[in-house]
Formats: sequence, C-alpha cells, structure tokens
Amino acid sequence: MTSNLCPATRERWKAAKKAAAAAEESARTRTFRDFVSTELNRPSSIGRVSKILQRMEGAVPESRPGQAISGDCGKLAIEDRAKANAFVRTYAAVSKQVRCPKRDRPVKKELVSLRDNGCTCLDTKEEACAPFSMKEMEAQIRVLKSRKAPGPDQVCTEHLRHLGPTAKAVLLRLINQTWADATIPSAWRRATIIPILKTGKNPQSVTSYRPIALTSHVAKLAERMVGARLSQIAEARNLIPAEQVGFRRGRSVEENLGRLVQTVQDGWNRPRPAGRPTEGKTAEKFALVAYDFSRAYDKIDHRMLQLKLLRLQLPLCMVNWIFQFLRDRRARVEVNGCLSEERPFRAGLPQGSVLAPTLYTLWSADLVSDLRSVPGTSVFMYADDTATLSGSCRMESDRRTLEQPAG
Repeated sequence: MTSNLCPATRERWKAAKKAAAAAEESARTRTFRDFVSTELNRPSSIGRVSKILQRMEGAVPESRPGQAISGDCGKLAIEDRAKANAFVRTYAAVSKQVRCPKRDRPVKKELVSLRDNGCTCLDTKEEACAPFSMKEMEAQIRVLKSRKAPGPDQVCTEHLRHLGPTAKAVLLRLINQTWADATIPSAWRRATIIPILKTGKNPQSVTSYRPIALTSHVAKLAERMVGARLSQIAEARNLIPAEQVGFRRGRSVEENLGRLVQTVQDGWNRPRPAGRPTEGKTAEKFALVAYDFSRAYDKIDHRMLQLKLLRLQLPLCMVNWIFQFLRDRRARVEVNGCLSEERPFRAGLPQGSVLAPTLYTLWSADLVSDLRSVPGTSVFMYADDTATLSGSCRMESDRRTLEQPAG
C-alpha cells in the first residue's frame, strides 16, 4: 500500500502508525492499572475479586445459560425460548398458591369483619392515609439507585431523576390516584426475570440459576413512598420485635452478634452454682440452633398477610394498596434476548420489591414472640435467618429447653 507513496509521505505514514500503536499500548496499560487499583484492590469485597480472577483464568462459566438445560420432566431444552419457558414454569411453580378450605374459611370471615370496621382515618384520608406530597416523592427519588437495569416499561432511574416540574406533578398525581382507590397499573405488577448461574453449580440444571427480577422503577418509587410510611408506623408502634434487626434503620447484624457473644461470655464468667452438678470448666453451657426456612419469601399467602397487617391495626387504606400490589403478579424469563410466555405468580413476596423486606419482618414478628416464650431462650433474627440460644449448667437441660414447643 505504501509503494505508491513518495519517501516523505511514507515516512510520515510510518511515524503516524508508530504513534497510534504507542497511544493504544499506553491506553491499554493505563486501563489495566486502573482496573488493578480499583476492582482488584478492594479489601471489603474479597469474593468479588476472587470471581474476577477466576473469570480471567476461565474457571468460572458464563453467567447466562449457554447450553442445553434440563427442563420439564427431565427433557433437555436447547433453544433459548425453550430454556426461557422451562425457567418460568419452574419459578411460577415455586410461587404457586395452595388453597386449604379448612384454613381459608376462618381467614375470610375475620377479614370481612376487620374490613367492615373501616379505616382508622375514618375516610378522611388524613395522616398515614393522606395523599403524598411532592416533598415525599422527591425525597424518595434522591435515594433511588443509579445504573440499574429497567423493567418491562423500559423506564430507568435516570429518567425519573431528570423529570421537570410538570412531569413530576403528573407522576405524583398518578401515584396519588393509585393510592386513593388502591388500583395498581398492570405494568407495575410485571417483571422480566434474568437467570444468573450460581458459582460452582451445574449449568444444565434449572435450579442452579439465581432469578433476578427486573421490575418497573416507577413502581419502586411508589413502593418507597408507601414503605416509608409503613416503616414509620411499625417503628412508632413497636410492631417489629427488637430481636429482628434485618432491614431496619440503625440496626445491623453486628448488633445480634454482639448480643450473642456477650450472653455467652457472661454465662461462662458467672460463678458456678453451689451444690449443683456442672459439666466442664464453665458455669453455663450453651446450645445454639439455627433455622433455615425454605422459600420463606415465596410461600407467603397474600390473604393471610392482609389479615396479619389488619390485626396489627395498620390503616385499611394502606393495607388495601399493598394487597392489590401483590395480587395478580406476572413475569417472563429472558434468555439471550428470547422471552418466555407470561406466567402468574400467585403467592409470595415479589423479588426486587422495595416493600418485601418490611412486609416480611411484620409477617414473621409472631415467630419471635413464640420463640421468646420458651424459658431461658434468646432469639436472634435477621430477616428470615433465625437462631435460638439456650444456656444452663448442663447440656441435657439445654437440649430439653430446645425441644420445648414454642407458643
């Protein structure tokens, strides 16, 4: 190509090529140094660094399913659409509602009785039932997380943050309209699920993938506004027990760990009882039992949750909105750009929902009360992770305490 050029032009072309190669090499070196100094130099995220290094070495497979998976009845799904349908059927089956007439009849009867009593606002729409203000909406827009994938409506968080005064007024009017009559737009109850392969799991099994639900950011904004009022009522009335530290402002798992360690150390340092047989060198022995609830969020019955919230004397207007928000939720699964058929999710708290953590803490509050009723038992709870600790001078006594029925 350079044979037809004059010597001076050829030399300039060679110099420009060398300069471009040097600039590319310099940019590549600078990018790698930034990557090492930021992504790989994170002491607080060792797991993330480990995954990055394993992916660089080819030890971690791609997160999206790129091969055949075992679908319904053990049949292999090869095409992306067949894989997506296999995923959505599995996820919908987990959130399938199981009706029990013997249990449902008293629940319906009590619900009718509580609803007939009306709302605590006496239909005046004041205090917790009042329309949302522009200040409330703007406060929740500011805490929305950026750079998040949009839901089926393709609205991103950045769109909401850059709305003008007129658009914000229209959005607030829409949210207040849903709040007033508890009518939730269908787009707010739709989700697109992306299956992500878990580390070290078999890529041919549907259960080896973690479902990530992408929902509407407009719905999340409305959830945050409702959730702020719900959390304020729950904290003011002490509806959530102190042992539950999950998803609560100013509380963390370190609080439960500190209480656990302090309880054990106090028991070990306590004087040994006179005239009573003890085991070992310490005054007290402790037994810790950890509970793992399978599908804790996915199996919650919506009607029973509604009854639980009304028993806690939450405003009927708020409970009706939450109940309608949970009802008739539908989702599709996307695999390599192919969408599955739409399936209903009739039970459970939706993944990715802002309200779900607070609703679960209210739902599980009775569990803490029942476990606390067992003498000599301390309860530790973070969301659905639950543990009980019992102590005495003999392990046999601890075992009998743990075997006592709660409630």
